[in-house]
Amino acid sequence: MQLELIETYYNIKPGESKTCKICNKKKHIDSFGSMRTNKDRIDTRCKQCVNEETKIRNALRKEYAEENKNICHCCGGTHHKSLVVDHCHDTKNYRGWLCEPCNFAIGHLGDNIEGVKKAVKYLEKYHERT
Repeated sequence: MQLELIETYYNIKPGESKTCKICNKKKHIDSFGSMRTNKDRIDTRCKQCVNEETKIRNALRKEYAEENKNICHCCGGTHHKSLVVDHCHDTKNYRGWLCEPCNFAIGHLGDNIEGVKKAVKYLEKYHERT
């Protein structure tokens, strides 16, 4: 019953599947949570991967709580909002505490050095010299 309501609401064909961007496994659509910002309103990550990532982040938050002094380890800014724990998604290793803008920027640049280097190269190319 609930699956039928979800399929009707999101205009999903019965038996439709989607591939998780984390585990790369093709799973039935009911294995994914909702995500309002996505065009199809369905998360790109399966519920199992989301739960595993949440467990990892929670463990890192506890282990490295003393390093969180409301100072972003990337930009050095002082933030009164809570910082987010940053970790490598491949190795699951802790990297530091980041403010939301830094975390967002790094993630959208590919979460790797190559993406950041491309952004720096672009900015250097168009940097106005005074």
